Formats: sequence, C-alpha cells, structure tokens
Amino acid sequence: MGIGRVTTAVQEAEDADKKLRLTALLSMTIHINATDSRDKIYNLLSLLEGEPPIKANYNISTETLYRDVTRFLIIEDSSLVILLSISTERTLATLPSWVPDLSVPSNI
Repeated sequence: MGIGRVTTAVQEAEDADKKLRLTALLSMTIHINATDSRDKIYNLLSLLEGEPPIKANYNISTETLYRDVTRFLIIEDSSLVILLSISTERTLATLPSWVPDLSVPSNI
C-alpha cells in the first residue's frame, strides 16, 4: 500500500508542478522495513526534486543519518512538528533524545 501511495504522490506533485516533501513521503512509508534502516531514508531522498539534500553515505551511522534528516525536516518545513514524533519507543539506544527514531513505525 505504501509504495502505491508514494507513486501516486510523486505523479500528482509532478502534474501539479508542486514540490514533494520528505515529511509526506516518510509518513506514507514509515511502516515499510528495510534490511538497512538507512535505505528507507536514502530511497525517499532520491524521489525529491533536484539534488538530494542529504547524500547517501553508508559510512555514517543510522543515528547520524536520522539526526541529519531531523535537522533537514525542521528547516524544510520551517517547523518543529517532527519533534512531536519523538517517542519512548526506540530501537537505537544511542540516538539523541531530540531525534525521532525513524525505524519505529509509530514515530511518524
């Protein structure tokens, strides 16, 4: 279901000449698992218009990537709403307390 929604969202954004936002893509696909949690983010970033704001780099930790994505979302959305996704349910013990654990479906 998530992939179909993403495909539709990408097409609708192109048709309406609108910018697709990472927040929307995350909310549509958060329930989808990946062998490497970083792939969930890197795949979505490749769907955004223009140069990806964060480049795929498998030399950084998942925690570092989630921190960078959280910072990007705060700036992109001009909002702290992503911080409302912070939950006590975490799979990444070393994740900073202000960063949502994007590997937990209930956190978006």
